[in-house]
Amino acid sequence: MQKSSIAQAIEGNTKLVFKPNVEFYDNTQINKKRWALIYRGEKEATKSELEKIAAYFSIPIQKFFK
Repeated sequence: MQKSSIAQAIEGNTKLVFKPNVEFYDNTQINKKRWALIYRGEKEATKSELEKIAAYFSIPIQKFFK
């Protein structure tokens, strides 16, 4: 199974899987259900959500795009 672009940006080419915690949800203001849909690539993140995710992980937002 191919990782979504967000999962790829966060995890790279490793077999590690990001497990969000309460801090992540609080900082990004994305709920668990929405995050799961975005993470699996079933829904696209909004610009605001991408900005919050990028800020949380301290990675450039451009890493979310192939």
